Amino acid sequence: MKKLFYFIITFVSVLLFSFSSNAQVTANSNFLIGGTLSFKTSNSKVEVTEGGQTTTVDKPESTVFTFEPVVAYFLFPHFAVGGQVSLTNEKITTSTGTDKTNNLLLGPIVRYYVPFLENKAAVFIELDAAFGSSSETILENSTDNSISKFGVGPRLSFFVNDMLGLEAIAKYNYVKSTADVKTDTRDFRQESSSNELNFQIGLQYYFSRKK
Repeated sequence: MKKLFYFIITFVSVLLFSFSSNAQVTANSNFLIGGTLSFKTSNSKVEVTEGGQTTTVDKPESTVFTFEPVVAYFLFPHFAVGGQVSLTNEKITTSTGTDKTNNLLLGPIVRYYVPFLENKAAVFIELDAAFGSSSETILENSTDNSISKFGVGPRLSFFVNDMLGLEAIAKYNYVKSTADVKTDTRDFRQESSSNELNFQIGLQYYFSRKK
């Protein structure tokens, strides 16, 4: 644990003090392009104990892949607006079959930066909203959902040089999903909502169209 702590301190110190100053990174008329990429895999075991005997009834496995590219433009110094795409693929395998979910969301983002450490780093707040659809397959039955998502959270960016920023992200999301479900015997609307708290690392590329 101590070695990991020392490594993080050394790494952050190198980012902050070993590279050039970045006075124009968040200047007006600049662009940024980047995003986050995440992959999660898990496996678990479900056991039932009855009469002193333990039996494994299931061993579900899941994989989740998420890619969220971002493009934004600095209308004013430190203030950027743009758009974001969110792509998610989730697969859950159990003893009864495989469930698959694919999400595609599009929406705007707004960022305001507060540089510090002589413009070698910045904290900023991001607001975003996204709307789209989800295709879910459960035991060979498909359902299409409408999804809306609203997010807000602080971010910390270390400017490696005049063009590259490494971000640490903490973000709250509110997600709402609506689906019209039809079966042979039932016809109903299903709604669900969730509150999410995400921690991620992202990479952003900053550039200017000015020569």
